[in-house]
Amino acid sequence: MSVGDAEDSLGREPTRHSRAGGNPRPDGGPASNPGPPPAYRPWVQGAPQPTGGADLPHAVRFLRGLMLAIGGIQGIIGLAMVTNSVDIATAIWGERPDRLFEKSHENSGLVVFFGVLMLVMAAWAIATSLRFGDRHPGLLASTRAYGWALLAVVLFLGLFISALGLVFLIPAILLVVRSRKPEFQSWFDRRPH
Repeated sequence: MSVGDAEDSLGREPTRHSRAGGNPRPDGGPASNPGPPPAYRPWVQGAPQPTGGADLPHAVRFLRGLMLAIGGIQGIIGLAMVTNSVDIATAIWGERPDRLFEKSHENSGLVVFFGVLMLVMAAWAIATSLRFGDRHPGLLASTRAYGWALLAVVLFLGLFISALGLVFLIPAILLVVRSRKPEFQSWFDRRPH
């Protein structure tokens, strides 16, 4: 049968696969795709394979979820701080009595700075936690550094906004303490869990 034939020997219309030289199934359905040849491997030989979240140990899944939650909350708060900096500065430090009809802009730059800091820390938390399946040892150091940085920011922000400090204090302590668990360390040292 050539490409220009309208029918095959059984009187059937040629399918898209038979026109293209494919191997259609006997029932006339599309050809099955067996996948890449066995010699093709998109990863480096001997390197650990990326894993999904299903086979993470409990301690690693807990910290991953905690970091994703903290990162999401930090992103929302950081965005609010950047977009409403004058209102937040006025609420924290109050308005100057000599400017009755004008909002105070003196401290809004500080609020924007901490808003951008919150956005950067949110990106750090989310990017680190999404890579936990790679089991790279640098992620363990990044998780611990993020926990300590979050604790420092929480203690400093607690001086100005006590409610914000209390929201993140317990999760920051959990990140620092839980990242020291042997189960968490063995995951990133690539030991069997």
